[in-house]
Amino acid sequence: CKGHNLLKLIGSRAAYNLSYYFGGETMCIPRAVCVERALRNEKIRELYDRGRRTMDLAHDFGLTERRIWDILKAEL
Repeated sequence: CKGHNLLKLIGSRAAYNLSYYFGGETMCIPRAVCVERALRNEKIRELYDRGRRTMDLAHDFGLTERRIWDILKAEL
């Protein structure tokens, strides 16, 4: 599936291998909330360091500006 979250997290080669070896079987893969959140926070920090305003980041990521500031402070 193009654009699937698992594909984004593990890459196309690993996703292909999973599909090849386990295709047709039901797999239960736990959500990677912590990983997704860490990647999101890293992206927020990167965009902020490049000059993006916290108001714009909040809008882009569907968060409050207060939450953006909390993320930036925690990353220091």
